[in-house]
Amino acid sequence: MSAFDAANDARFADPNLARDATYTPAAGAPIAVRVIKVTPQVSDRQFLQMGFQLSPASQAAAAHAVVRRSEVAEPAKGDTITIDGLTYPVRDIGDLDPLGLNWPLTLGKPS
Repeated sequence: MSAFDAANDARFADPNLARDATYTPAAGAPIAVRVIKVTPQVSDRQFLQMGFQLSPASQAAAAHAVVRRSEVAEPAKGDTITIDGLTYPVRDIGDLDPLGLNWPLTLGKPS
């Protein structure tokens, strides 16, 4: 394991950054994973100064997540990920990070 792998694993193990989730491929069994969920901040000063504010529903619809390639080898559109009891469809998959460790996912509105 490289130093980058170890640092990445430490980041995903940190309860302040990541949380437990269940990744379910469209055709396959659910997988227990750690995920870093990213949502826009309602109180972002720049947006507030311009008069914009995202509603909680808009925040949920604009959610993104990062999963480790070691846990989810090939994510696909149509898969789902359950985080904190909410199930999000995977709408888009970004490119692997430069080290090939993590997949960025764009999530749809939770059900």
